[in-house]
Amino acid sequence: MAKPVPPCQSVCEDARNIAEPIIKRFNNQTWPTALACNKFPVHDFGVCIKPSSIISGTSTPPPIKSREECETTWSSWGNCSRECNAGYAKRYRFIHIEGSCSKINELNPCHLKDCGIKYCLNRFDKPSLWQFRKRRYTFGIRARVISVEQFDTSAKVLVRISEVLFAKAHIKKGFTTLHINSTCIGANLISTKDYIIMGHMDANYPPHLTISLSDSALDEWKSRWRTHVPNWARKVWRKHKELYIINDYVST
Repeated sequence: MAKPVPPCQSVCEDARNIAEPIIKRFNNQTWPTALACNKFPVHDFGVCIKPSSIISGTSTPPPIKSREECETTWSSWGNCSRECNAGYAKRYRFIHIEGSCSKINELNPCHLKDCGIKYCLNRFDKPSLWQFRKRRYTFGIRARVISVEQFDTSAKVLVRISEVLFAKAHIKKGFTTLHINSTCIGANLISTKDYIIMGHMDANYPPHLTISLSDSALDEWKSRWRTHVPNWARKVWRKHKELYIINDYVST
């Protein structure tokens, strides 16, 4: 067992100064030798409980608030938790419970209509050289959606990659998982269509592929992406002198 932390010498002396007169008065005895204060460490030279750590038994409880001081009307509704599909908005107020103020929340459904694939796709960048230079994507693939796993504010999408247009590290063709920071796009990708997807990857192997509404490009697949996108990658990453795999060939 760990050794208990003793009181500091000053704590012992304060206790002795208060208790010893009472001990002498009623028991005609002095301060016990077993509790001699010189046995305890001085605060500056040892580990001990200092006076400031002692909680006074005379501390006053927090004042009880009246109902008028506490209760408020409902706040205005906050933003919807999702931009489309089923979400909720929240508001709050304070109420008086047993002399204290307690905060309560109320939720209300919002954006119950389906987002629609066109709405979701329009939230992402459209593939272009200008966006490529701005975002500096680290992977570009052609993929088809297999399944979607929805969460409150994100989604995991299992896709089958048929072409790797460019990548900062090796990406295998076949099945992989995309991590998306939006339930909108996750719910509305169509499993019978191929998409051009450009986003960012980390240094893990296999790499963690992420797309987001703020810095990724996503659109329905068109044959021109097969030549346009690798050419954009060559222009951008040659300028920055980074090694890239483009159409299964290494290019600098």
